[in-house]
Amino acid sequence: MDIGVDLTKISRFANKDEHFIRRILGESEIKEYLSLSDEKKITYLASHFALKEALFKASQDQHYLKYQFLHDEKCKLYCLNHPEIKVSLSHDNDLAIAFIVKMD
Repeated sequence: MDIGVDLTKISRFANKDEHFIRRILGESEIKEYLSLSDEKKITYLASHFALKEALFKASQDQHYLKYQFLHDEKCKLYCLNHPEIKVSLSHDNDLAIAFIVKMD
């Protein structure tokens, strides 16, 4: 079992251009992102950046930006096509924290 954690300031992700967004988010994540209000988009982008940074810390996988984190029908967060990756995410005020556990 490996773990990773990342903390980021949400405000850093305001006014990011489409190139940055497409570099961080996969196609399925972009669909979720586009369905949100502008205010929630910033938090979504910051949170997903933190998730991917935490994933890299847990796995050292150089392709960490290719992983996608989505919400199921009960709004539970999961890593698409990777059931061995467990996810926890929280945000408060201007901070988002992501915690990843990669099961063996």
